[in-house]
Amino acid sequence: MSEKSNLQESPAQTLPSADTALLIKKPLPGSACPETLTTSPPPTVPVMSSPSAIKEALIPLPVSPTSSSVTLEECKSGTTEKQENGFLRRWQQWDLLCACWKSYEHTEETPCTTTQEPTFFYVNVRRMTDQEKPKQVFSDFSPVLLACLRSIVGGECLSQHPEVPIDELLLELDALDIRTNDARTTLATENNEDDIVRCAKALGHVYKDLHDHDARTFLTAAVQQLGILLHLLKEEFKPIAERLKHAIAHGRIPLGLLGFYFRKGQKYWCLDDNGDFEAFRLVSTYYDDFDQTFHLNGEGSFWNGTRWIKLERGRMVKLAEGSLILADFRTTKMTPEICARLTERGRKYAALAGVHHRLHRGRRIMADRLAWNTFGYNHLDETPFPFPLLQDRSKVRINDNVPPGPEDDIDLLPRFMPGFDLERKSWGLFDVDEVEPIKFNENAWKHIVLDESSKDVIEGVVGAFDFSKEVMADEDRTGLVILLHGPSGTGKTATVEAIAEHFRRPLYSLAVCSLPLDTTLLVDTLTSRLDAARIWNAIVLIEAGDILMQTQRHEPIMEEDIRISTTLNFFEQHRCIVFVTARNTCTAYMSHFAMAIQYHELDADSRQILWSNMLSGEGYTISRRDIEELSRVAVNGEELHPLVGSPYNIYILGRSGNEEHSHDGQSTGAF
Repeated sequence: MSEKSNLQESPAQTLPSADTALLIKKPLPGSACPETLTTSPPPTVPVMSSPSAIKEALIPLPVSPTSSSVTLEECKSGTTEKQENGFLRRWQQWDLLCACWKSYEHTEETPCTTTQEPTFFYVNVRRMTDQEKPKQVFSDFSPVLLACLRSIVGGECLSQHPEVPIDELLLELDALDIRTNDARTTLATENNEDDIVRCAKALGHVYKDLHDHDARTFLTAAVQQLGILLHLLKEEFKPIAERLKHAIAHGRIPLGLLGFYFRKGQKYWCLDDNGDFEAFRLVSTYYDDFDQTFHLNGEGSFWNGTRWIKLERGRMVKLAEGSLILADFRTTKMTPEICARLTERGRKYAALAGVHHRLHRGRRIMADRLAWNTFGYNHLDETPFPFPLLQDRSKVRINDNVPPGPEDDIDLLPRFMPGFDLERKSWGLFDVDEVEPIKFNENAWKHIVLDESSKDVIEGVVGAFDFSKEVMADEDRTGLVILLHGPSGTGKTATVEAIAEHFRRPLYSLAVCSLPLDTTLLVDTLTSRLDAARIWNAIVLIEAGDILMQTQRHEPIMEEDIRISTTLNFFEQHRCIVFVTARNTCTAYMSHFAMAIQYHELDADSRQILWSNMLSGEGYTISRRDIEELSRVAVNGEELHPLVGSPYNIYILGRSGNEEHSHDGQSTGAF
């Protein structure tokens, strides 16, 4: 019989000629001679009664030009096989009574022969009836090849006796090729034994399973056997590649080629519901026949608070009759332009891993995923929270132990980083493209109108109570509470803002009127807020502290006294530095404060210094006489606040009162 060349059709449509043998490859398990093949009698399979009927039932499969033809008499046995380049190809005819085939088993009655070269897998072509399209299935892999496939492909290869459809291997063609080339490169270069061992383990080398203590031997065998498998798969993929190329050129793709159009391991991008870019690396695909959809399962990366981990992402393609228009797909293969854009965004995201004091849309924030996990997420949900929480809340968070971002997946990082808005006092997500470094006002503290002795005391105390320093790491150190009292607009709040600016520390402010009345709930609320402030080494500002100085509520005096004492004791014992601003004082509670500084109404001299500092800081050119004229106007710092803008840019005074305000002048709720 004449030899047949490879056919250029899809495996699903390929039918071998009647005189073509089918290939199967297999090292025999338990063989005493693993390098040889033992031929035991094939299982009996029912065949057609006449030679002509057998010819109609045979299934064509491409064969190597070097293979010999198979006679019709060989086909009558029900199974044909031929040795080719380290694998065997076998054809089996099935009927409704033969739902599976039984592989050869080596026994003592079938001794090893040395007349055939070793085999590493079988290729089976099967069908249940004469009308059914043939299916190619790989089985009986050698231990080395099976270990590699389990590591690279997974899926069906992980079963005890895998029988893998060719389509599953064709979808993994890129991954198989890359991993084989990596192993080949490792063997070719002068690497040390550690590189050889690592590469062998990556391909599934397990000593106890393979009984092979030589990693180099394993890797050499893996490269050889994977190469044989790849040669066959690439030949089988040629007709699919031609069809795919033709479909892409015409802008339409058949449903059966979607799995080959979207390649595993490739990066893809799409637009999310907000019209923003999102990217992922494709992991797997599958058809949903019930919903008539095609699913893309991918993965990205993100910071979970302690390390970089994978994030599941995916897309869905709605299927329709016939072919699909490629231009309608919202998911596209990554281009260099999109990759550059997402890489830039990913580096900004990676730079915010850990804890960072930043500016977002003009407001101070704390970018801190771990704190968001602990304080910002609603843990009342019954679903277990999958991300790490703060375990040690007694020390300041630093970024010394933050691992570098995943360079290979830097373009797969998200757009938003969780954190806390210090001015709106709320947890949320911040667009990393809008997060900026803070430009601290170096002159804020210098321009505060306060006697020098008081300024020196405040500066010295705040500098000493820096919990990020090693000398403050002692767990026995308690907090410090300072009272600033005096009329509105005399500079109490501005002093705290300026000292925080001077030391470049976050300012965490809250109003007492926003705290709950119940004592138990009050302690829980203060604990969570001051825990967050402590891990950021923030300066805490308690505004509207008059409530702590006098009984202004309608509860009985005893309950009010318990609530005030509980609050002040909590501030005093917590490892934070706390400033309380108030207009009035109460002698009954003064013992809770480490120090108290009184502010007086502004006189003409103070107002002159105020105007001079403010206008010179803004770059205005104004004469001394004009400043003197302005100082005659009886205004205070609260009235000047709208003129000087952001509270972190003021030079002298700040606002006071019982409400907290954002920059746009709207009242905001407390944290």
